[in-house]
Amino acid sequence: MVTYFLGEEEVAAYLRDFLQRLKTFDPLPTVWCPMTPSGKELLSQILSLVENEHSDLVETVSVIPIEISVEGEKIQISESAPQTEISGKSVLLFDSAIHSGSTMAEAAVKL
Repeated sequence: MVTYFLGEEEVAAYLRDFLQRLKTFDPLPTVWCPMTPSGKELLSQILSLVENEHSDLVETVSVIPIEISVEGEKIQISESAPQTEISGKSVLLFDSAIHSGSTMAEAAVKL
């Protein structure tokens, strides 16, 4: 496996492009769920761009963190999120590294 490291400017450019593409989704994902520390960092950078360059999304999107046990076996949605906030909505899961996809799949089922 080869690992490539991107600089901050490259990451920001990718995230700007991602946000432009995201706004064309129909329906627009209005519930954003970060998973893992890397997913939380990725979301943090995206939210910074949203505030500065896509302020129209600030009122549209809600963030609901997903907690995963160290073993990756237990997935828990933030208890502050009422079921009505997720039900019937388009959801975007954030995790910067996906290996087998099993944790992401389990989180999708749980949501």
